Amino acid sequence: MEKRKCEIGDMQAYLVRRKLDNAVVAVVCAIVHDGVVRMKNLVVAPKHRRQGHALATVQLLWHMAEKQYPGSCFCVFAIKGGYGERVYRDKAGMLPVTRQYEWSRKLYSTYIA
Repeated sequence: MEKRKCEIGDMQAYLVRRKLDNAVVAVVCAIVHDGVVRMKNLVVAPKHRRQGHALATVQLLWHMAEKQYPGSCFCVFAIKGGYGERVYRDKAGMLPVTRQYEWSRKLYSTYIA
């Protein structure tokens, strides 16, 4: 689904490279809709984690959003208690604005071989 969003232009994907050696350290996506820039799917390469690349990527993306979409709101979804929450809240100074619920239902197999 994410690939399709990029193909139709609803989402932009970015490779984040380190200046020192041009190594890809992270990947991140952004969706812009109705005055909201939503960061999605921030992934830092395992060997580059815990070096500040997540925070630097968040800051880079929000500065790009400020230039391209002035007056918009920058947001991201994070799992409570996860590493992302610590980056967004504690380091980037972002504030929680809502709670989100995830709904599920147990699936029962009716497949007969």
